[in-house]
Amino acid sequence: MNLRHGISRPTQWRRHGVVESTPASAEKREIPQVPKQRYRPQSLPAEVFIPRWLMGGNPEELQGLCRWELVDIERERGRWSIRSNESVHGENPKLFIPAKLADKDNAHKSPYSRLHRLKNYERFHGQGWKVALDVHGRLAAKHPDQVSALLASISMLTTAAPTTAKLIEVVNDAMGQILPQLGSASVHLIEVDPALSHRYSIFQALLQAEDLPPEATDDGRAFGSASGLLHETVVGFDSYFSCLATSLSPDLWAVPAGRVGGIILYVFGGLVEGQKSHTLDPIRLLSPGHGATAALPLTEIPPESYAAAVRWWTGQLNRVFSYITEPANYLKDGLFSPQMAFEKVLTLEQLFRNCQSIATNTRDQHARRIVMFNSLDSLPGLVPSMKWEVAANASRSEVALARLEEAIPAEIQPVLLPRARSAIAALRELEGGFFQKSRVAHAAIQLPHKGGGDTRIPLGTAATEWLRVIRNSQHGFDKEQTPRDRALLTAHDGHIPAAIADLAWLHLLNIVTFPEKLFRGPRPKVSTAP
Repeated sequence: MNLRHGISRPTQWRRHGVVESTPASAEKREIPQVPKQRYRPQSLPAEVFIPRWLMGGNPEELQGLCRWELVDIERERGRWSIRSNESVHGENPKLFIPAKLADKDNAHKSPYSRLHRLKNYERFHGQGWKVALDVHGRLAAKHPDQVSALLASISMLTTAAPTTAKLIEVVNDAMGQILPQLGSASVHLIEVDPALSHRYSIFQALLQAEDLPPEATDDGRAFGSASGLLHETVVGFDSYFSCLATSLSPDLWAVPAGRVGGIILYVFGGLVEGQKSHTLDPIRLLSPGHGATAALPLTEIPPESYAAAVRWWTGQLNRVFSYITEPANYLKDGLFSPQMAFEKVLTLEQLFRNCQSIATNTRDQHARRIVMFNSLDSLPGLVPSMKWEVAANASRSEVALARLEEAIPAEIQPVLLPRARSAIAALRELEGGFFQKSRVAHAAIQLPHKGGGDTRIPLGTAATEWLRVIRNSQHGFDKEQTPRDRALLTAHDGHIPAAIADLAWLHLLNIVTFPEKLFRGPRPKVSTAP
């Protein structure tokens, strides 16, 4: 099987802002190591109702499936206590295990034996293989010099490969296509512990946890509650790793290909142009946007920084998913609430999907802004302190950025932070839209006070309030506008910088960097005895 597309135009790969790989004869650059993550704090167990029929009458099986500590309180009445294994001793979870398979130094040696660890999942693959081969053939014939066609083929064939042997063949050939273009590409396997999918599945099953088992559907499923909304946690984790690969949108520096049991991540070691100067899709000509997203002004990024970003991101996702699936995080009247748990994991997945949409929909600025509003509205449901007046305020966002700069390793900040910085700059630019000289003076604006009369507020606060008014227009201004809202609308020129949509990325990155924000459950008391 051959992936040949005949790519021969290196100009399609973006070179600005990228440090070229050093020749083999040159002294190798010392690669800084990403520091190990902090230990995950302990948490207390949560009491939960588990019906006797679940797991065939053997709830103890959840211990191995979900990596939970399960304690029998009153079995006959379905009373158990549960908590994650990692929370018992405060250990770092290993829900994702990253490993670099190959790079420019060893790709020719076919070092892909680690992919055999996915062999147990072969039965889930193969149905789409013929379709993937057909699409690949047509792409190669019609678009032989298109990078996007090559990457689409690589992604499809990697996902659809029916056996581990065929997967290794695809990965090996894919690296042969990518390496000649950049010379610093690498391929990574990110294994996914099946316990993560089991935790999500049990949350869904417990939504239907009554005395009698639910009736099976015509296709034999008994637990279908919202399964289509959380498909990514079973296979692919597409939005979770696409958000990483598009951290420098509109350019991209990696392509993930999901399989049951793991993700194959192709890292280019440089940047690929994510959008053309002119769209090739006629329907895009009628898009309501105002032009394509501008490329970011980038500093030099060493190729190894991208691989370091993969290691860091994967380690952080370990902790994100550990906190979001911790039963003690969802207590209602002292008992575990499956509904609350399901709502939170769904909100988290929607936030990642929103950020994926913002990063990849680079031409429709109106749609990007609406998705950003939706993202900011969802934040308090995950982290109560991230309310609108915090998330949409330039000064508060600058404080968040400063914390990110302290916590994120310096070598990967050029990969992760440019869009966050441009979003804050867009907020500051928004402040300059208040044009009425009679109201604006000395970095403040005069607005009606709810108690009567006028009051002066900083332009940053006014911009946050103005943005909320625009957000409210999505709901049809269902509440009567106050004199202050009307004054805000008339005092601003209405220009919204395109980069403001990346506020969603800033706050997603805040959660990924500080995943302990997701935990609100009780924790063991720390002993103060000498």
